[in-house]
Amino acid sequence: MADNEDLWVCGGLQLENKAYLAVWKREMEGKNNDRRKRAGTECTETTLSIPLGGLPFAEKGIKVSCIYPKNEPVSYEVHGDILTVCFDKPVMARLFEVWYNVRG
Repeated sequence: MADNEDLWVCGGLQLENKAYLAVWKREMEGKNNDRRKRAGTECTETTLSIPLGGLPFAEKGIKVSCIYPKNEPVSYEVHGDILTVCFDKPVMARLFEVWYNVRG
């Protein structure tokens, strides 16, 4: 559950074969990472690591794509079932699509 003092906020919608994940960074006075760090989430002022292992298709391997906005650069990477985003501006938001990696 997000708190008004959280620097990072994310929310998602899970479908059968994919999920959508919205991630916001709200760097302003009074916002911090305290609750996320106490919960064991890896985060800094510019990066957030989001565990995606709870998705039903995660054991098949996952792929991630930034779908909005497509024309604005964003740095992100997936290692195993962890998505790490790097937002270099004080206030940013991105929408990601997550699906299983079909091996063939």
